[in-house]
Amino acid sequence: MFVANRTSKNLQFLSRKHWLHMSPKNHPADYASRGITPLELFYGPSWLKEIKNYWRTEPLGEVQEDKLLEMRTTIPCLFASAVLPPWCDHETLIFLLTRYSDLAHIWAYLVLEQPSAAQLSGPLTPKKINDACLQLARAAQHDSFQTEIDCLVKNAPLPGNSKLKTLFPFVDVDGTLRVGGRLQNSNQPYDVRHPVIIPKEHRYTNLLLSEVQLRNLHAGPTLMIATLNQRYWIVGCQTALLQNEGENRDAAEACLPYGRTRLVLSCTATVKGYVVAFVCLATKAVHLEAVSDLSTSAFLTALKRMFALRGISSEIWSDRGTNFVGADRHIREHLQSPELNRAVNQYMSVLKVKWTFITPSAPHMGGIWEAAVKSMKKHLRVVLGNTTLTYEDLSTVLTQIEACLNSRPFCKLFALPDSYEALTPGHFIINQPLNLLLEPDISHIKKGRLDM
Repeated sequence: MFVANRTSKNLQFLSRKHWLHMSPKNHPADYASRGITPLELFYGPSWLKEIKNYWRTEPLGEVQEDKLLEMRTTIPCLFASAVLPPWCDHETLIFLLTRYSDLAHIWAYLVLEQPSAAQLSGPLTPKKINDACLQLARAAQHDSFQTEIDCLVKNAPLPGNSKLKTLFPFVDVDGTLRVGGRLQNSNQPYDVRHPVIIPKEHRYTNLLLSEVQLRNLHAGPTLMIATLNQRYWIVGCQTALLQNEGENRDAAEACLPYGRTRLVLSCTATVKGYVVAFVCLATKAVHLEAVSDLSTSAFLTALKRMFALRGISSEIWSDRGTNFVGADRHIREHLQSPELNRAVNQYMSVLKVKWTFITPSAPHMGGIWEAAVKSMKKHLRVVLGNTTLTYEDLSTVLTQIEACLNSRPFCKLFALPDSYEALTPGHFIINQPLNLLLEPDISHIKKGRLDM
């Protein structure tokens, strides 16, 4: 490769007919790799001192031009320019982004409503949705980073004032602008190693943030950034999150339809429901269980479900309930009742699990589960509000909240494109965050697509 690079640079100044091939035995450049004396190091072949007409040259015979030695090997590589199909041009994508308020409608249009794209007909498969996402991302990139894309396609250096210089960007074979970084040899998914670069201020960015925030039950900024970095790299992500949150807060809500404003008499009775929060003291992993009442049997069934799903704990810590006041007086009295303690201790003794109560009126000793309860309540308030749910719906929502809590990073995220995936409680459960986006299926692509 070293010789090929030097040869190609020389051929830019002198054509091939001015160059001759020298045997390695007589090549002075190869002397350093052989065992010779210092006196022999500075002498080349003796025939170089003679007149050129007396040089002994040998014909190449039937060797073709592309078979000459010391030539740079031509490696065909597939590269697709960032030109969109005629049915999905840049103007169409921008029109769709301004017309619809969520990405699902745009995905459906790009996949299902194209009369000239028969290969895209059919249901919304993950591959088709992934292709639609990349089309929208490329449209946003061309709006904001057209200069950088042109430079990268021409192998020219980026402008000095470009915001992407620290990302070492490149344009992949599909024409998508991605982060370069230093994770090429990592075993992480391709989107994690090379996230798609997204501008901070764009309609697509706002829709993407709204879609990810709804999917993660109105998660906070740390979980949002960790989730987005699984596939995207938003330039100035923190600022974009604050702007998007402000726009959603100030947006005017439409009038309710007639069907939702009529007075309807319902005979459905509602009852209180409760949530049991289990927190791992080592990994901060959270497990939530919905229970119908505060009876001893309801608590024990929730504990049995947790043991069946997560394994039997060696030791359990809990409070005595004396920190609850006011409306939660009944909970406090029940947790202190001899009936609960007797039943729990009997069940725990069979499993050889140690049950420990913290000091009464000392909630700070249980700060780790108090923080989990606070985060769980925040998600419930934002997602449900005053909505009345069935037991099955409540269990589903709690499971989704549990996934969000177990996907929060342990430490502060670094604003570096080559930083590794943040460690979360989910890594101790399934070796990855529970909200990790799946990689698109590429089993249909041939392994030998690039002819070396």
